[in-house]
Amino acid sequence: MWSDYSNMIEFKMLRDRIESRLNHGLLLLAHVMLFLATLGYFIWELRLPFFAYRTDLIQPERADFMLAWMLVLGAHALFTVVRSGLQAGRRDRVIERELRERMEQDDTRLLSDPRDVLRVHGLLADNIQRRARAIIPLFAFLLVTLVIWIWSRTAVVGAWVYSSGAWQVTLVLAVPFGVWLFLTQSLRYAVDVRLDDYAEKAKPKRDDFDHNLAALARGDVVLGDDGELFDFTDEQDKRKLQRG
Repeated sequence: MWSDYSNMIEFKMLRDRIESRLNHGLLLLAHVMLFLATLGYFIWELRLPFFAYRTDLIQPERADFMLAWMLVLGAHALFTVVRSGLQAGRRDRVIERELRERMEQDDTRLLSDPRDVLRVHGLLADNIQRRARAIIPLFAFLLVTLVIWIWSRTAVVGAWVYSSGAWQVTLVLAVPFGVWLFLTQSLRYAVDVRLDDYAEKAKPKRDDFDHNLAALARGDVVLGDDGELFDFTDEQDKRKLQRG
């Protein structure tokens, strides 16, 4: 199956269609960045000393507002994970739905042989799961910071109540988790690069007369070296001139 360039392209298009039905985490990332920007602005506006824990550093109303926002952010993160490609059940249902629609419409050669359906399903599930791992650093960051924020508001650590401790710890933790997110996104990009490399190796040369002829027989659109539509008559004339 992977020896055919067109199948590679169809696989990527199929994967993109499936991922469009899953939560890819971009909205969560934007939400986290907005939260951190607001948090940083509040710390700058109040001129809070770095890691100085006094009970009168933060206005109670503002502290309660940010804690409520953090709870909403945690709920958003949980919703994103449940609806993402990380959840095997959700991922498999979406893949099966897409494959069923493609088979009913008969618009892809990837599923022309029923024996390939299971293999395509497995390859899609593995590829989508690898790409969805970029959500893990965001979820882990929010889980850790949410625990810190709730813990800081309990009577056990009364010195942290309405202090800037949890706020500043959140900004410090954003750095290592941001690096983790960057590395995860790099791995996701590497998966796409490897797939593109396989596709490029399988891509036929435009001057391959026999391949172009077979593609035309299948009804595919074929481009020549000049970027124009491949013309069988013109190619025959060229070969006659070369032999002559």
